[in-house]
Amino acid sequence: MTEPPSREPETRRTGAAPFVLCLHLGAHRTGTTLVQNRIAALHGRLGGERFVFVQNQDLKGQPWAFWCRGRKVEADPDADFERHLAVWRKNGRILLISAEDFIGTTAMFDGRGLYPEAGTRIRRLMRLASAHPEIDVRLLMHIRRTPDFLASCLAQEAAKGRRARLRDPSRIDPAGFRWADLVARIEAAAGQPLVLRDFADLPRLGGRAYTTDLLAAFGLPNPTRLQSLGPLGGAVDALPARIADRIPGLGPWRRPNASLSTRGVALADAMRSHVDAQTWAHVVRPFLSRHFSARTGEPAVTLDPSLAAALDETWASDRAGLADRLAARHPPIRSIARP
Repeated sequence: MTEPPSREPETRRTGAAPFVLCLHLGAHRTGTTLVQNRIAALHGRLGGERFVFVQNQDLKGQPWAFWCRGRKVEADPDADFERHLAVWRKNGRILLISAEDFIGTTAMFDGRGLYPEAGTRIRRLMRLASAHPEIDVRLLMHIRRTPDFLASCLAQEAAKGRRARLRDPSRIDPAGFRWADLVARIEAAAGQPLVLRDFADLPRLGGRAYTTDLLAAFGLPNPTRLQSLGPLGGAVDALPARIADRIPGLGPWRRPNASLSTRGVALADAMRSHVDAQTWAHVVRPFLSRHFSARTGEPAVTLDPSLAAALDETWASDRAGLADRLAARHPPIRSIARP
C-alpha cells in the first residue's frame, strides 16, 4: 500500500508548552477496556511527566462536540474543543484518550463497509488540533482477525435487539471488511501514519508487559510505578488473595480473542462455586460488576464457513500489508522540543 503522508511534530516556539495527545482508537472488542483498566492504574504519572487519562466512561453524559454527533452535540465544536483543551493543559503535558466511538460504531451492516465514519471523525479532530501547532497528535489502533471481529459485531447487534438491522451474513462482501482500507482512510484523514497492534497479542503480553508496550508504541516514557494488572482487565490480580487462591487454573480465561464479556461470565461461574454466599454477595459480585459492567455475555454467532474462509484471506493479506505499521512506534516524547 502507498505510504501515508507525513506530519512531522511541530517544534517551533508558539508561546504554549508542547502537548502530546495520544488517541487509542477503539475498534470493536479489541481490548479497549483492557487499555482503560491498565492505563488508569498509572495514577497521573509517567516518569517525570504529569499525565492525563480519559476513558469512554468519562465521556458518557458529557458528549464532546468535536467527535460526537446527534441531538446531544453542542452547536460549536471548536469552542467545545478549546474548553476541554484548557482543562487538559492544567492537568498535564500528556493526554491519552481511549474511547470506542472515535472511529464510529458497529452498526455498519448497511453496505458501507468497515467503519465508514472513521475518516470524517478523525479529520474533524485533526482540523481542531491544527489550530494549535504545539499539539502532537499520536494515533494507535488495535486490529483483529476479521472473522472473529465480524462475528462479535453481529452478536452485539443481536444482543441489543437490532436483529432487523442485520444483513444476512452470507451476503456480506469480504472486500468491504479490509483493515488495510480502513487504515488508509484514517491515515489520509489524519495526514500521518497510524501505529497498529494486533489484538491477538494482548493475552500473550499480559499486564505490565502489555501496558509498557502500549506506552512505548505511543512514544511515552515507562511509568515509574505501575500497578500489576492481570489478563482479565485487572480483575484477577485485583482480587483479594484469599478469594483468588480458591480458583483453580486461571488458564481458561487467558485464551486468545475471548471477549471481556465471555471472560467475565466464565470468571463469575467459576468463582460462584468456590466462595460462600456471603462472600459472593458482599465481595465478589460487586467486584465483578465494577470490572465487567455487569455484562452477561453475548449470543454466539457462527459465520458461514465459506464467508469465514474469505474473510481469513483478506485478514492474511491485510496483516502482511500492514506489517510495517504493526512494528512501528511513535518517536519518543523527549524528542519534542520544549519552549
